[in-house]
Amino acid sequence: MHGSYDFASGISHADWIYCPCFIMDGDDVAKNEAGAPEVRAMWIPADQAQVVDTWSVVGMRGTGSHDFIVEDVFVPESHTCFVGEAAQEKGPLYDRRMVVTSIFVMLAGTPLGIARGAINELIELATDQTTSGSSTLLRDRPAVQAKVGETEAILSSARAYVLSTAGAAWMAACDGKEDPSREIAGARLAVT
Repeated sequence: MHGSYDFASGISHADWIYCPCFIMDGDDVAKNEAGAPEVRAMWIPADQAQVVDTWSVVGMRGTGSHDFIVEDVFVPESHTCFVGEAAQEKGPLYDRRMVVTSIFVMLAGTPLGIARGAINELIELATDQTTSGSSTLLRDRPAVQAKVGETEAILSSARAYVLSTAGAAWMAACDGKEDPSREIAGARLAVT
């Protein structure tokens, strides 16, 4: 396989890299029975890719979401799959609807963490800062206290909502519920 990929978050720490690929038939993209392009997911060892240092950002620097290039890497079929295929392994971890839900739930940690950091920074700042119009510390102002409390409640509620709905979706999958659509929709709504 060969190709180039953008925004590979965490690639600097990865042992394996996920690479979705079009399957080629000569110079053309192969088509499935419905006439759509044939796409397979491939996993390659990270040392078989060339990381391109493209992640120059002020925020989220720690994600290390660099680009990468793969050139002439052989990928055995055992390291590929079509996401629409049934998993070879059994259990909730391999349920294809839960895989997508799990990814979304993990992504929710970033905005929740950013919000937590912002609240913590504001509280620290408010302990010794005033504004030009008043000598009263921000921490001692009722309006500031109310807004910090309201923000804390919103963040705590959002976090609890994500954890609760993700837990319900996971339990539905673990219990083998035939149609966990309601639980999965709840988790996706909470993440949003």
